[in-house]
Amino acid sequence: MISEDNIIHRLTGWAFSAGMIWVLVMMVLTAVDVTGRYLFSAPVKGSLELSEFMLAVFGMLGMAYTQRMGANVKVRILEKFLPRRAVLALDSLTFALSLGVVLLLVYQSWVMGIEEYHYGTTSDSLGVPLYPFHFLLSLACLVLALELLVSLVNSLHGVFAKNPPS
Repeated sequence: MISEDNIIHRLTGWAFSAGMIWVLVMMVLTAVDVTGRYLFSAPVKGSLELSEFMLAVFGMLGMAYTQRMGANVKVRILEKFLPRRAVLALDSLTFALSLGVVLLLVYQSWVMGIEEYHYGTTSDSLGVPLYPFHFLLSLACLVLALELLVSLVNSLHGVFAKNPPS
């Protein structure tokens, strides 16, 4: 069983804090854009483009924290009828499959970041390089993968323990 006070959980907390700051910046940018557009007829150039980039990275930064807190949506219809070990085994399977998908996201977003770096791809209106956002996405997915790994280990521990946790 992996303890609640480990480096992965601290890393998730830092990622969540960075995500909150990211959202605050996105909200201020949107507020300035809307205010400038309607009061002064001068919107912030590229604000929609920047918000799209920020939203993609924030979504993944928040998912790791959501996994840590156990706040993901679950359908628990079968849990009432199954023994605790079977529920933990199904949770383990779910965590393992989720971990596989998220690791694919880590790999693919890293590869795309390298490709965007070599091609020198930039955004349309502002000319912002795209590769840092792919690398940030890969890092955020890696934090989620680590949280899923912790959940998988803890769930498997419950499956094979003498007295599974209730």
